[in-house]
Order: sequence, then structure tokens, then C-alpha cells
Amino acid sequence: MAVTLLQMRDAAKDLCDHVSDPSVSDATWTRWINNGIERLYRIATRHGTGAFQTFTASPFITLTAASNLIAKPATLRRLIGVTVDPASPSLRRSLPKYSMGERDARGLLGPRAYHVVGQNIAIEPFNLCAGVYQLHFVAGPTILTADGNTIDVVLEPYREYPETWAATKALGKEESDTRDLYGDLAKME
Repeated sequence: MAVTLLQMRDAAKDLCDHVSDPSVSDATWTRWINNGIERLYRIATRHGTGAFQTFTASPFITLTAASNLIAKPATLRRLIGVTVDPASPSLRRSLPKYSMGERDARGLLGPRAYHVVGQNIAIEPFNLCAGVYQLHFVAGPTILTADGNTIDVVLEPYREYPETWAATKALGKEESDTRDLYGDLAKME
């Protein structure tokens, strides 16, 4: 069952008895819930990133001779690798990663490789970069902005964590005792 931001916000308010309390805006609750989701994501990825591994699906990324840069997906947290010719099993291969110091040493006819440059992934050598590519990466959690947005399916069973995190922030704002809720968070970690 998909859990929405509205449901999580209402549960957090209920947890700390702030259901009808106007002292904390919905925007602040949303920020606290997203912070809790980010903390939960970090806990989950410490135990394994497999659930967050993804790839650029079809249509694949096509580079022409005009550019050797692939824009990083907005959800990319860690690049695992780059595959060239992903749709052709007999030609498909993973590109090696190169360091900036190796770039010029590779020359114009060296084998293709990739390097992360700011918000892009560069394929070198430039003159051989034309082709079809697929990125394999670890994605970050979905940031909830609207009431109907849903928490990621892999995090949904642990939705109590961001709800409890938000409730601790609300109680902390009014300088109430948060020890019980922080104890609950520690048990969930």
C-alpha cells in the first residue's frame, strides 16, 4: 500500500499530539519528514545498497560526435558503472573508470572510459565517444513535496522512522521531553 506524505505528516502530528496545533506549518513538517527519510535512507544503505541500485532504462543514452558528456540523473547518489552498447549482448561491455591524470595519457585512440566531471559523466577519448550508453547507479530517496507523493517502496515498511523523527523535531521546538521518541528511533536503527 502506497504511503503518502499527507498520511506520514498526520501520523507524525498524532505521535506528538500536535494534530490541531498550528504552531508548526505543513512546510516545516514536510521538511522534517524528508530529513527523516534521508536518515532512514542512510541507515538502509549501510546495510546494503541493492534495493536502491537502478539503471537508465530504454531508451538508452545516445552520444553523437558533438559531445562526450552524459548528464547525471537527478536521483544519482553513487555511480556504479557505465555500459556501452547495452542492447547488444555480443557487443555490450562495461567501461573502465579513469582518473583525471590518466586522461591525456590515454591518447586519442585509447579504449573508451568514463570519468565524473561535476554534474556530467565524460566519455573519453572524445573522438570515439559516439555510441549508446547505459548508466548503473545507486539512487537516492524520493523527496516528498506534495501531499499525494509516496515514500519509496523499499522504505515504506519503515515509515515509522521519518514520522518519529518529525515528531521529535516538533516536541524539541516546544522544548518538551523527547527522550521516549529518541529511544524509539534508536531501537529502529
